[in-house]
Amino acid sequence: MAAKLKTARLDQGFEIEPQDEGSTKLTVRGSGLGVALLLAVFVWLLLMSVGIWSLIMPMINPQTEAWLLPVILLPVAITAGWQMFRRRPFVLTISDEGIRKGSTLYPISQISEVFVDNAREGDTVASGVVVGGAVAMATQSATMSANRWWRRRLAAVSYRVNLRHGRKVVRLASALDEDKATALFNYLTHPR
Repeated sequence: MAAKLKTARLDQGFEIEPQDEGSTKLTVRGSGLGVALLLAVFVWLLLMSVGIWSLIMPMINPQTEAWLLPVILLPVAITAGWQMFRRRPFVLTISDEGIRKGSTLYPISQISEVFVDNAREGDTVASGVVVGGAVAMATQSATMSANRWWRRRLAAVSYRVNLRHGRKVVRLASALDEDKATALFNYLTHPR
């Protein structure tokens, strides 16, 4: 007995909507930060908030316990805001004339290239000076490992798709993971 084959669903990583006038509207949503990075950002902000508020609030009003509320709400608000910013949608319209982003049309004849880059790949890792032997080296090593982890996680969702219009680089979408950036690049550069 032959097994019934399922057809795989095609997921480009963005929405494709054909328009009435023959153009195609693409809606690309940023990839956000991911659960592990969101948790790391929240914990880091929470620790910073506790440190700052525990120094400031006792000076202003030493009797109050109400300073705990901003300690929790501020990191939550900042983390949620950053996630929403990185997941914002980018809308492009592709037609025979060119690529439209917002109200600006970039004619096909004036686009010299479409390319993908990564906002974080070229950054250098700042390292401190080792002072005092093995303890300082272990501390630096742990700091460097955390820094590398942070950079890799952030770089994984920092891909951008751009086009070159004359001497100007126009960002079409940013805060993408590699798969989504590659799919958008392929869609823009391969004939349909």
